[in-house]
Amino acid sequence: MGGLSHERDIDALRHRVEGLIQRTKSDVAAVRDALPELAQELFNTFEELLAAEEGMRQQSEELMAGRAHAEAALLHYADLFDFAPDGYLVTNEKGVVQEANLAARSMLNAAARGLKGRGVVSFVPHAERGAFASGFAELLKLGRKMNWQTNLRH
Repeated sequence: MGGLSHERDIDALRHRVEGLIQRTKSDVAAVRDALPELAQELFNTFEELLAAEEGMRQQSEELMAGRAHAEAALLHYADLFDFAPDGYLVTNEKGVVQEANLAARSMLNAAARGLKGRGVVSFVPHAERGAFASGFAELLKLGRKMNWQTNLRH
């Protein structure tokens, strides 16, 4: 059962109890007769809440395990990327460096902070910047990711 169902059950039970409280002022026998049924409803609602709590606990554990798995996969990817033998720069659509692996940082003689946020065109030799700009524009026009190689300098 979902959370809304439990909320409705609790609200219904609350209204019945409030009604019984109002009736106790005039009819004590009616309250005494309704108490066993009310107690059973209260017990059933409590059992449903316990079951819902257990389900939520299990779901929370599954989410935590999934998160741990995702974090481990991310660390694995970061290690594979960072320690790849070839230099890799990941840029956004404007050519601004978002990530650079260890080989790229070494080749460009720069720390990670020195590359991130910098335009990749600044590493392209002046004589090749026109061709680079054309090739980069073509990549953007295609609208998909692809590998592309170019000469860079530090």
